[in-house]
Amino acid sequence: MTRLYKKNLYRPVPPDAEIVKVAGGHSYAVWKVRGRKRTAKYVETANGPRVIEESRYYIARYTDATGRTCERSTRCRDLQNAQHLLAKWQQDEEKVAAGVVSREELEMGQRSQEPIKTYLPDFEQAMKIASTCPKHIKGTITRIRKVANECGFSRVIDLNAAALDKWLTDQQAKGMAAATRNGYRTSMITFANWAVINSILNFNPIAKTHVANADLDRRHERRALTREEVDRLLQATEERPLHDKMLVIRGKNKGQHAGEVDELVRKNAIRDGREHRLIYTTLI
Repeated sequence: MTRLYKKNLYRPVPPDAEIVKVAGGHSYAVWKVRGRKRTAKYVETANGPRVIEESRYYIARYTDATGRTCERSTRCRDLQNAQHLLAKWQQDEEKVAAGVVSREELEMGQRSQEPIKTYLPDFEQAMKIASTCPKHIKGTITRIRKVANECGFSRVIDLNAAALDKWLTDQQAKGMAAATRNGYRTSMITFANWAVINSILNFNPIAKTHVANADLDRRHERRALTREEVDRLLQATEERPLHDKMLVIRGKNKGQHAGEVDELVRKNAIRDGREHRLIYTTLI
């Protein structure tokens, strides 16, 4: 037996609501939200007065392949869309009953239909458990959101190598460095690999996207410091602690140097500067 319906939700009465009685003994609460009038049935319950509102989405009730009754939100406000989704769920259950697909395959297919954004908190937590650097975690999530938005990857199942390759090519035309493009590619592939491990996808659909040759597109050539640059670095290293102690960080003189600090503070800062210079000199 199948059914589509909207649940009655019992919610507290809004503070500014006006209770109006109508013919038949029924009462309604009337209030405004952002200037718009709202009306809901008013009832007295054991937990106090409540208003009854319908759920935003249609709820589907159907029987699965094992004969168990299931209830799921369709996330559809439109009845016709909800009916199409319910029909698809019934077909899926019939395939399981007939042995065309397994329950595991069906559930994986359902998980892959979920929006990417719903999985990002779990993906982020997995990176934290792996002791990934917080800065790297933040950058990875930011890159995934950007690519998903600009490539139209709303759901996990939408991940597509051709679309990602085209996006990377477009970024190259806009002047994005090869190393940066590879960073975006790596973030997306890492997420897709995590989805495979967690049975959201059965394979990584973007694993074979093209890698940019960073050696042919170097934006910053590394080199050794010159003697003059080393001298300036060591001098700045030694002067920095005292510089910071003398810097005004709040008030009308923010950003300026106080000129005078406690003698003990000055001595400690000078000592720290010499120690830092010694460390840098040893490393060099």
